[in-house]
Amino acid sequence: MAPANQVNNPAGSQATTTPWRMISQPAGACGECRSTEPGYGCRVRTVDPDAASPHLIGLDLGGTKLAGGVVALDADGRARLVVEERVPTPDSSAALVRALVDLVAHLRSVSPHPPVAVGAGIAGHIGLDGIAVQAANTPMVVGVDLAGPLREASGLPVRIDNDANVVALAAQRQLAPDARALVAVTFGTGIGGGLVLDGALWRGAAGLAGEPGHMVVAADGPLCRCGQRGCWEAVASGTALGEAARRAVADGEAPGLAARWVNSGRVGGQAGVAGLRAGEADAEAVWQGWTGWVAVGLANLIQLIDPDVIVLGGGVSASGELLASAVTAHLEAMSVAWSHRRIDLRCAPGGPLAGVVGAALIGWEDQAVPERAAADVAAPNPSRQNVTMSSATASAARPPLQP
Repeated sequence: MAPANQVNNPAGSQATTTPWRMISQPAGACGECRSTEPGYGCRVRTVDPDAASPHLIGLDLGGTKLAGGVVALDADGRARLVVEERVPTPDSSAALVRALVDLVAHLRSVSPHPPVAVGAGIAGHIGLDGIAVQAANTPMVVGVDLAGPLREASGLPVRIDNDANVVALAAQRQLAPDARALVAVTFGTGIGGGLVLDGALWRGAAGLAGEPGHMVVAADGPLCRCGQRGCWEAVASGTALGEAARRAVADGEAPGLAARWVNSGRVGGQAGVAGLRAGEADAEAVWQGWTGWVAVGLANLIQLIDPDVIVLGGGVSASGELLASAVTAHLEAMSVAWSHRRIDLRCAPGGPLAGVVGAALIGWEDQAVPERAAADVAAPNPSRQNVTMSSATASAARPPLQP
C-alpha cells in the first residue's frame, strides 16, 4: 500500500509526494491553544512556521460538519495545515453565521501568526457572488450572505466558493499545474465536483457548473434528497456507503460489520473501511459495490470531459490507496471509459481536510494573484435576484425532475 502522503497514478508514472505537507499532530487536544472560548478542542500542529509565511484561514462547510483550519504557505508556495478544528454543522442560517464568525475568531486567536485572508468552500450551487442558490444537503445556506458577516467580524478579505471547486483549483495549483483538464469530485454527505480547464475554473453560463452528484446514473434507483431518483450521490456518496453497510447488516449479510455495530453502537462508511482494512469479506463486498457506483459516475465524466487528472476528495478519500485502486479496477473493466487514455487518478492529499486547505488557498489567490482570480470568475454573473432568492423560491424555480 502506498504511503498516505503519496498519490496513485494508474497510468503508470511514478507516484509523487504531495506538496500539501500535513504535519503530524499530537494525540488529543493540544496544550498550546491560547483560546479561552468554551467548546473548542483545537489541534495545533507540531510546527512553528516562519512569520514571513502568509497564514490563511480555510473553512469547509458540509452537510454534517464544519471544518476550519489555519494554513501557512512556504516560500515555494507549498501549503501546511498548522491548526485544525471541526464542529457539527448548525441546522439554521442564523446559527450557522454565528458558528462561522466564532470559528474564524477562534482560529485567529490560535494561529501562530496573524492570518491575512479567509476562504470558504460550501457544499451546493454557489453563485459567482458567493451566495448559494441551491444546496440539497445544506439548505440553511441558500440565499444567505455568509461573506459579509465574516468580513465585518474579522476585518479580513473573504472569498466563498463551492467546496469541490476549491479542492479542484487547489489541486491544480499545487499538484498538477500542467493539467489541461482536471476534475475533482468530493464524496461526503453528497457528491460535489469541480473542473479546471487550462488553468481556470470552468463555471458554466451561470456559474453553477460542476455538480455531478445529481446526474442520474440509475433511473429506477433510490430517492435522492433533491427529489430525483437514481442520482449519483444517492448511490455513491459517503452517506450512501454508510447506508449500504447498514443494509448489509440488516439483511444478515455482514456479520463482521454487525459485530462492529454492537461494539461501537453504530455502523457507517468508516466502519466499512475499518472492516476492509481488517480483511473482512463482508466489508469487501460492500466496498466493491459502492466503488462500482463511484466508477460509473466517473466513467460518465471521463467520456464527457476527457480529463488528464482526476482528484477524489471528501471524507472517504482518507482511505487513500484502498479507494484509488478499487475505483481504478472498476474503470479498467469499463474499457470504453478507460482504454486509450492516460488518466492520473489521485486521492486528495490530506483526505477530509483537503477542503480546508483548498479554501484557504482560494482565499489567498484573490489577494496574491488578483488577475488569476478574476479569470476564475469570468463567466457571466447571474442577476442578484437569482442568487438571493429564499429557499422556498429556489425550490419553486427549480422543481425536481420526475422519475
